[in-house]
Parts: sequence; structure tokens; C-alpha cells
Amino acid sequence: MIAAVRPLALAGLLAGCGDVVIGSFALGTDGTDTTEGSDTAASSTGADAVPLPGGCVELPFDGSEDPAVWLTWAEGDAATTITGGTLALRPASAAEQSTGLVLVDREAFRFSDASVRVQVVTPPDPASTTELFLQVTQQAPATQAVISFALFQGNARVRGVAADGTLAWAEQVAAGYPAWIGLRVQDGRVVFETATDGDDWVAVASYDLPATFDGATPLVMTWNNPGDVIAPQTVEVDALRVCAQ
Repeated sequence: MIAAVRPLALAGLLAGCGDVVIGSFALGTDGTDTTEGSDTAASSTGADAVPLPGGCVELPFDGSEDPAVWLTWAEGDAATTITGGTLALRPASAAEQSTGLVLVDREAFRFSDASVRVQVVTPPDPASTTELFLQVTQQAPATQAVISFALFQGNARVRGVAADGTLAWAEQVAAGYPAWIGLRVQDGRVVFETATDGDDWVAVASYDLPATFDGATPLVMTWNNPGDVIAPQTVEVDALRVCAQ
């Protein structure tokens, strides 16, 4: 799990170096979606547009995203693209390399009374060493603190890492791959949830937060664990949604 923290730090370092930024949404003061093309659209720089926290943002990966605050990265021969209405993550062919999408650190916010959820369209190959993470990381200032929900070799598992990199807890929470995965923080605890339709969520685990996430950034990524890696097979996700109060 500690190795999986490393790509996020790299992503933050590369934020000003020409990486592809592929999505932003603005919320009106009443919490309505102000994405370009929506019925309530307004400029993200307008006086009545406000950033998180204070509502929800969702990336449907349908081509309507305005470039702003979502950074992609890819190590080795990995790749991250939007195709067919999904975020496609093609893993690297080498171990311990990653690709993904992350909220840039300048948009980091206090991750309390907050949630992040995503639809898993095409999960990792259970025969591979590829792992799909939905993760929140303390990024501003950066520490090694992480809370994550991961799919790996046919199972779903959750982990928490303290600011100094110490593993706080880890648990396998499901056999098989859920159609939707999410995590939310409330009253100092993180609750991990799954859903079959994106609407009816079921809690599968809950823990005390392993650290303070007062400048956090959510991400979705694939990472290849140490060991033999088969020919890369693309992982796809959709409807990444972040909410905060």
C-alpha cells in the first residue's frame, strides 16, 4: 500500500509540467451543477460559482468536462484516456508503476463530512497484479496518510495509512468486484460502501480515521503490485463523484 502512495506525490510534482488536465466542474452557491452545457450553467470564474466544499462534483467522462483541476499521470507504458464515456486506465506492463486521475493539490480540501464514489465499469483482471484504487490522500501539506478502497485479484479490500506511513488497518471486505465503490468520512470515521446501481449503498466496513485529512485530494488509479505482470488489460471507471460540506 505504501508504494501506491508514491504516484500521487509524483502527480503533484508534475502539476506544472504539461500533464493533461481533463475535467472541472463549478457549483453554484445553491449547490446546483454549473457545468457547461447544463441547464444551470455558469462560468467557473463567475461571481456565483464556488468550489468545494459545499456541494458535489461529478465527472461523467462524456466529453463535456472543462479543463481545470483534474490531473492525469502515467508511468512507463501505462495510459489514461477518456473513451466511450468512461475513464480508461491502461496499466503498465511493468510492476510498481501506475496511471490515474487526481484532484490537483491546489484544490485540496478538508475531507470531513465528505465522500467519493465511482462506478467500476471494467475491473482489473483477477489473474493480474493490477489493482484499482479509489483513494483519498493528505496532500497539502503532503504526508503519507491514505484511506483507500481497492479491487485486486478478485477481491475488494480497504486500508488506512497514518501520516508517517504506518499501516493503521487493512481488511478484505468482499469476494468479487462490486459494481460501485465509495468511501465517506463523518464524525472522525471512514465508512466504506458498495452499490449495485449507484443509488442504494451498503456499508461494508468502518474505521477511525488514521490521520488528519485537512488538505486532501481524491484520486482513482491503477497500480501494478510487485510480481509477474500479464499483458495489460484496460480498467474502466465512470461517474466519479466527490461531495463535501
